[in-house]
Amino acid sequence: MLARRNVARSLKPLPQYPSVRRDAALILPESVTHDAVLAVVKQARAPHLERVELFDVFRGSPVPAGRKSVAYAFTYRAPDRTLTDAEVNGTQAQVVRRLESQLAATVRDA
Repeated sequence: MLARRNVARSLKPLPQYPSVRRDAALILPESVTHDAVLAVVKQARAPHLERVELFDVFRGSPVPAGRKSVAYAFTYRAPDRTLTDAEVNGTQAQVVRRLESQLAATVRDA
């Protein structure tokens, strides 16, 4: 077992400052892929965006035919301070606007 161990394991310290999560539920054309969403988010170069996770996909009423509802969790964190709500909300709004303009997304109300 000792011969098979991974000695090149890299460790990094736990983050010092808390993360902030914002969820976005979007209605997208059925043809839009998860990779396309991630590409648009990456192009946005949102400051302090640490992670994007798809956590729900829904098809059916009340979502129109040919479209789907997807929900993403966006996690933000600064390495040197705690982010303010205003900073995170502004950045999140920019990302959502980019998704709306490039992928014909609409924000799902409820």
